[in-house]
Amino acid sequence: MSDIGPLIGLLSLALTIFLAIGGVLAFIGLAKRSNSEVQASTITALQAQNDAQEKQMALQEKQIALLEKKIMHFERVIGTIQLALKRRGLRIEINGETITLIDESKRSASTVQIRIDSDELPEVDGKETN
Repeated sequence: MSDIGPLIGLLSLALTIFLAIGGVLAFIGLAKRSNSEVQASTITALQAQNDAQEKQMALQEKQIALLEKKIMHFERVIGTIQLALKRRGLRIEINGETITLIDESKRSASTVQIRIDSDELPEVDGKETN
């Protein structure tokens, strides 16, 4: 019976070591799994954010194209008005907020500075132009 005592102590020590190693391995495996889950959820969130930003960029590009068309239209309208006034002997020069009307037949000029608040702007195609 005296031979069994040291054997039980060694078995107890070996079992404790194996349990400790198993616990460490289980902890490492759980940490890796948790880390990979966090990475996967982060990647998913970043992809969703990227998709949302791409949609927003596409929308902004469409809005820019629409605004460029409107600017071209307004420039044509101003050119048409200038041509019509020129045929009547009037010339209009627009420089920022300053509009100058020149009566070429009388050789006189009238300069008017205007400031229009955004709520005073006329509506174009059912939308405000601001």
